[in-house]
Amino acid sequence: MLIIDLEGYILAKSISLSAYTLRVKNTETDKNEQLDKVDGNSDIIDILNDYFGQIKDKFSKESLLYTDQLHLDLERRVFSGIIQTGDYGYETDLRNIENGKITHTRQKNEAEMLPFYFTIFVPKVVDEGIIIFQRTSNQGIKGSFTKAFGKYFALHNFNHSIEVNPLVPAEVVNQYLSNGEIKKIRLIRYGLHDDITDNYRIQDHKENTYYYYTEYQLCAFRNKRFPIVDPFMKFVASRGNLKGLIEVQDFDYDNIKLEILINKKRRTINLSNLDTIKAYYDITDRIIIGDDGHPKFSSINAVANEYLNDLAAVMYGEDDAQ
Repeated sequence: MLIIDLEGYILAKSISLSAYTLRVKNTETDKNEQLDKVDGNSDIIDILNDYFGQIKDKFSKESLLYTDQLHLDLERRVFSGIIQTGDYGYETDLRNIENGKITHTRQKNEAEMLPFYFTIFVPKVVDEGIIIFQRTSNQGIKGSFTKAFGKYFALHNFNHSIEVNPLVPAEVVNQYLSNGEIKKIRLIRYGLHDDITDNYRIQDHKENTYYYYTEYQLCAFRNKRFPIVDPFMKFVASRGNLKGLIEVQDFDYDNIKLEILINKKRRTINLSNLDTIKAYYDITDRIIIGDDGHPKFSSINAVANEYLNDLAAVMYGEDDAQ
């Protein structure tokens, strides 16, 4: 969401959260390590704590990463904070948007440091953690953080490497299906049945434009769930024939939506458009922007914690992040 007024001034930028997995790979065995027992004894949370100690209140020209706000909840095993990053090496003019005058010329050895929120959850007895990074429009810190922390990690943990990969839609859907409960299956047909359409013609109807839809619902009884999961997981993996999933006599459908109970909340998965489960979760309208034009930490942290709790429930089958 990039909002521009009639004169072309940028008024606001979209703020989103992007989720990633964090893994530690043993380069000799090519296997992922348990996060609280890297190489048999090291805990990733201690390694992260040592790394953040290196960049807290200490600017590094090499990494251009800096933090003056860091929080560690040791009981929950969650880091959160603000990392600043920027670039340098070229001059640029800063202008006052009200009068167009140059207020400062940034020199080649000056870096414009932008703040980005992050949170990292590294539970015990698993080989996969969760990282959530803030993105402001198309800017973020995933690449910078991964490169800098990966380099630090490799220097202190021989024969091991860090992997930070996006939590892609198919993964999220499979985790929902594996750890959630299917409570309702909705079969949707766009338009009306032919016999109904014959009786209720719309004069200005255009081809491929639907004014109505018909829905056939399969609902689980209270405290019950549908035991069928494998067909949906196979469909997600192969993006196969949607209409071959469920057969209902005399009802041809165009789409299937699943309502799943996960983390005591209901989530709807649209199987005809799995990409609607976005890699970027837009939170622009859910956070408070401070006087400096950046999200207030308490505001973005609250929203990110909700997101983290949902992902933790999906990834690990329970509300581990609380």
